[in-house]
Amino acid sequence: MNPSDPWHPMDGDSPDLRNYTFSLTQRDVRLRGPRPGGDFNKRWYEERLERGAFGPPAHLESEGFMRRYPLFRDNHREDAEWGPVRVLGRGGYGLVGLWEKRDENNRAEDHIVVKQENEGMTRPFDPIRDPHLKPEAIIHRDMNKRQPGSFPKLRAYKHLEAYKNKRAGRIPSTPAVYRMYLEHCPHGDLDRLRKLYSIWDQPLPELFIWHVFLRLAIAGEALRAPPSEDSEWTRMMLRLVHDALKNIEQQNRQSTLAPRKKAKGKGRKKARKPMTPAEDDPDMTIDPTRLYRFNYYHLIHGDMKPANVLLGDNRRGYVPEEDRRNIDNPDYPLAKMSDFGLSRYITRDSPEENPNAFWGLGTDGFRAPVSLHH
Repeated sequence: MNPSDPWHPMDGDSPDLRNYTFSLTQRDVRLRGPRPGGDFNKRWYEERLERGAFGPPAHLESEGFMRRYPLFRDNHREDAEWGPVRVLGRGGYGLVGLWEKRDENNRAEDHIVVKQENEGMTRPFDPIRDPHLKPEAIIHRDMNKRQPGSFPKLRAYKHLEAYKNKRAGRIPSTPAVYRMYLEHCPHGDLDRLRKLYSIWDQPLPELFIWHVFLRLAIAGEALRAPPSEDSEWTRMMLRLVHDALKNIEQQNRQSTLAPRKKAKGKGRKKARKPMTPAEDDPDMTIDPTRLYRFNYYHLIHGDMKPANVLLGDNRRGYVPEEDRRNIDNPDYPLAKMSDFGLSRYITRDSPEENPNAFWGLGTDGFRAPVSLHH
């Protein structure tokens, strides 16, 4: 791709957070052997095995992850154009892998990072209506819309249902997983860069450090802003508030229609004071500012550390023009805040949640004072 070309493949990507559940099938796994029974030959497999595309040889989970199609596109033929590059990370959260798409001249034209997590590792925000929508995906999407360029772009989000192979063979059974498809930051993260400089006993350039501080300050301002009206978080909170008010209304009706029993002794027992009634509002047109003060909410990252500061591409076409004006040196990669797995919206009006909910949260050595155990 021409660096001066203002178009970039990511421009057309937008995660659908209301239609994200898909079923795995036998076709979603790359098999060895000639077509049509297989998708790759022995040489293809051995070359990628040698360069570590499937992770350590003894780690079967990594190989099973990288041998599956990324399922980034709904079209299977288009999705098959993506090939595995290597495993980027592995931990308690799941697996992270890199895929690439090549053109007819065998040149890489696009990359995608897939972050996979097994179902059950994260509690969904609304387990009744959206049992498989991760809060991390909602928050990441909000940050992309609020401050483009300061966070890796979330290009797609999917929940893949479990696939059970009834017959023993080359198709393994897989559990249900969540997948976040993210922008690839080719220069790694800030912690890796720091270690590379320390190997040569060299400090990071001072101008680059100020560049990183500026980028993180811009991202921090986005965290302080309240959730927007079109955020999935706002929509879910409105539904929860609406359901709570409907329950109160139903309780009031039941207490009003219930027959009164004669009380023993003098007089009758005083009727319980009804709870605050709510209007019948199936379309959820209740004013949110009257019921829930969303403007008082802000985002807490929860796991800020150098490893979660990614270094992305700053070429024209990869960065919005307004962000390019804030780059002191065009040779510096663009610092981006990432990993919202522990993030949550919170307000000071909830003392039982802030800061108690954040004690012990984060990574050892990088916790904020409110996160330390007491």
